Amino acid sequence: MFYSLPQNAHFYAEVVNMLQGEASEGSVLVSFTKFDSMEMKRIFGAARTAKLLKDPKPVHLLVGGSQ
Repeated sequence: MFYSLPQNAHFYAEVVNMLQGEASEGSVLVSFTKFDSMEMKRIFGAARTAKLLKDPKPVHLLVGGSQ
C-alpha cells in the first residue's frame, strides 16, 4: 500500500511490475484525494486522473500495462 503516490512515476511502475512478476495475485493499493492530482498526472496521465477524481465511486481497479 502506498501512503502517497511516489514523486517519480517510474518508481511506481517498477514496484507494480515487480509485484506482478513475483506473485500471480500481486496488487497495489493507492489511497488518493484531489490534493494528489499532480502526482496522479505523472503516473496515470491527465485524462485518467481527471476521470478518477470526478468518479463518485470510492474504489477503482486499474488494470493494464505501465507507461
